[in-house]
Amino acid sequence: MKKMRKLLLFGCVLTLLFSLTACNKKEEKDPGFSYDVDELVTDTVGYAESLFQMKDDELDMYSLNYRQQLNSDSSYEVLLNGIDQVKDLKKEVGNYVGFYLKEDNSPKYKKIVNDDSVTISTTARFEKNGKKMDVVVKYTYAKGDTELVKSAISYEPQYSLAHRMKQAGMNTLMGMGIVIIVLAFLSVLISLFVHVSKLEKAVVDFKQRKEERKRRKAERKSRSYDDDDDEEEEELSITDPDQTDESQEMEDTELVAVITAAIAASSQNMSKDGFVVRSIKRVPGSKWNRN
Repeated sequence: MKKMRKLLLFGCVLTLLFSLTACNKKEEKDPGFSYDVDELVTDTVGYAESLFQMKDDELDMYSLNYRQQLNSDSSYEVLLNGIDQVKDLKKEVGNYVGFYLKEDNSPKYKKIVNDDSVTISTTARFEKNGKKMDVVVKYTYAKGDTELVKSAISYEPQYSLAHRMKQAGMNTLMGMGIVIIVLAFLSVLISLFVHVSKLEKAVVDFKQRKEERKRRKAERKSRSYDDDDDEEEEELSITDPDQTDESQEMEDTELVAVITAAIAASSQNMSKDGFVVRSIKRVPGSKWNRN
C-alpha cells in the first residue's frame, strides 16, 4: 500500500514538471520575412554606438541631412527621431561607456518577434559625475521594399531606486505645493466676496443719491419758476394804481345805486329823484357791517 502511494506521488511530481516545462516553452512567431539575428544585433549595436560617440555638432549635421531626405523617404523620420532622443539622452546620462557583453565578447541582447516585426533589445552603459547608469536600446525592424528597415527606435534610461524615489518625492512635493497654492488662492478669492457685495451696495447707493440730487434740483427749478410768476403778479398789482382806483370807484357807484333803490322801495310816496346820496359811512357794530 505504501509503495502504491509513493508511485502515485512520483507520477504527480513528474506530471507537474512536464507541465512547467511546457508552459515555459513558447512558440516563436513568424514575422513574415526571413532575417538573421546576428546581423540585426550587429546593426543595432553599431548604429547606436556611433550615435553615442558623436558630438552635438555632428548629431546636428546628421539631423539636417535626414531632414533633407525626409520628403523622398519616410523611413528617415524614424532615424531623425532617434537622433533627437540621443541628444536629450546624453545631457541626462552623461558619456557613453559600452554595451554589456557575453563571455564571447558578443553583445547581450533579447529578441522579441511579432507578427510583422522583430525587436532587438540590448543595454548600454553611461557615466555622469562618477555615477553609472544603464540605458536599454530597442530597435524594431520591419520589412521594407528591398530590405529590412528600422521602424522604431527607443532609448530608455534605467534609473536607480534612489533616483526614482527622489523623483517621486519631488513630484509629490510639487503636487502638494500646487494644491496648497490653489487652495490659498481660492480662500483669498472667497474672502473677497464680502467686499464685492459692499462695493455693489456702494454703487447702488451712489446711483440713488445721484438720482435724488437730480430730483431735488428739478424741484428747486420748478419752485423758482413759480416764485418768479408770483413776483410778476405782485409787480403788476403794485405798478398799476390806476386800475385799483377805477375798480374802487366802480364798487362805490354800484353801492350808491343799490342804496338808492332800497330807499325808494321802502318809501312808497317818495320819488327817487327827491334825494341824493352824498356820502356813505359804515356804522361800527351794525348788522350791515357784519354781513
